[in-house]
Amino acid sequence: MEIFEKIVVQSPEILHLRSAAKLVLLVSRYKCEVTVQRGTRCVNAKSIIGLVTLGVEEGTQLIFAFQGDDAREACLDVQEFFQPGLFE
Repeated sequence: MEIFEKIVVQSPEILHLRSAAKLVLLVSRYKCEVTVQRGTRCVNAKSIIGLVTLGVEEGTQLIFAFQGDDAREACLDVQEFFQPGLFE
């Protein structure tokens, strides 16, 4: 199964070092492959260094790709992770 999810970052703290580490822990619970694309750059969502190097700021649009048997569950958790107010 392959799922694509477009997410607009709504918090200025998202994907700085601490929150990037939380996202890596979240997606690492799943067997599926999870990648994140910002513009032409694409990184493994299970890599904290990859996430931090995306330079994500508030208002940035990210495209997540989930590939594997548990892609639906991983996608739902990532959607929840990016809900406004999580890092306030």
